[in-house]
Formats: sequence, C-alpha cells, structure tokens
Amino acid sequence: MSTPRNARPPVLLAGDATGFSSKHTSRTAVAASAILGKLASLFGYTFGVIMLLALLRVSSGHTEVAAVLLVFLLLCVLAVVKGARVKKRIRRFRNYVSLISGAHITSLHGIAGSTWQSVDFVRADMQKMIDKGFFVGVAIDRNTDELIIGGQRGQAAAPPPIPSPSAVPPVKSAGPSGNESFTCTGCGAAGTKRKGASAECEYCGTWTE
Repeated sequence: MSTPRNARPPVLLAGDATGFSSKHTSRTAVAASAILGKLASLFGYTFGVIMLLALLRVSSGHTEVAAVLLVFLLLCVLAVVKGARVKKRIRRFRNYVSLISGAHITSLHGIAGSTWQSVDFVRADMQKMIDKGFFVGVAIDRNTDELIIGGQRGQAAAPPPIPSPSAVPPVKSAGPSGNESFTCTGCGAAGTKRKGASAECEYCGTWTE
C-alpha cells in the first residue's frame, strides 16, 4: 500500500515516551569495548597463524616445544572468541537501544520477544552492559523485569484521545484573515488552517493539505 501524499512519515525520538535519550548511553564505553574487541581479534588471528605454522614445523621429538606452542595457540583461539563476543554484544546493544528509543519497549519480556532470546538471557546481557557502562542511569527492576530509566520506570505514552462527535468544534468558513476550515482525514476532527497551507491535526497528528 502506497503512502498518502499528505501523510507525514513518523519520526521516532528517543526520550519522547520512555524517558530514554542519548544521555543514557555512553559512546566512550562502547567505543572502548569495540577497540578492545578488535585488538583481541587481531592478536588472536595474527599470532594464531604464527603459532600454527611453528607447530607444524616442530619435529616429533620436541614434545615440550609443541606443548608450549599448543598453549599459545589456545590463547590465540580464546582471543578470537573474545573479539567475536564483543562484536556481537555491541550489535545487541544497538538493537536494545533501537527497541527502547524507537519502539518504546522497556519490558524485558518485550525485548526478549523482539530479539528471539529468553528473558533470562536479556536480563543477564543488559545487566552486563549496565556494569560495563554502556547504559548510564539505567537499572533493571528484578521484581517486574522493567527498565528503570533515570530513576523512573519507562512506559510508553498513551495516544491522544480521539474526540467524540459532540466534542468536534463546528466547521467554520474561511474568514477575512485568510484561514479556512478542514476536516482531518485521520480522525474526522475539524480544524482551521491558512489557505493553501498544510496543517497538522491537533488530535491525531495527521497532516492535511
């Protein structure tokens, strides 16, 4: 279905419904973690290849040398795994931020359902991000599994009420001031706007030309 020409695309602003905004995340902490993850991956891949090549060249009689190389090779593998985990954690963090600020989801159950993860996983994952400083001023209510943002539980704002027919103001004809009446195509409410200009309905936010 095509978008109506007079419809304004929705704009999702962080903090307009849940109280969540950019001040509740730390770019410094996320960037530092990303750098450490990349360094771990670089170290693991680089020295892992070196250890593997050295291990292949060790003769069968040098078991002690082979054992030492195997230990270093294992450390390199662990570094690669660590780097991959950091990368995935940052990806999940950005997804959480999008769900909280964009979709206004502050329930761990809602976040878990949107990410195809268990509530226990999301709870532990977000708590680790809070401990690492990814989130600032955010806590988890263990009793309700709701996010507490800036000391308050986040909750989506209620949509504006649709006026009843009796509450709709009467349609006024165009006056000498150059205004004209219009009827909202979204909720049917009447309003007044300047001639030839677009106007936003004060009840539902639909734009009418």
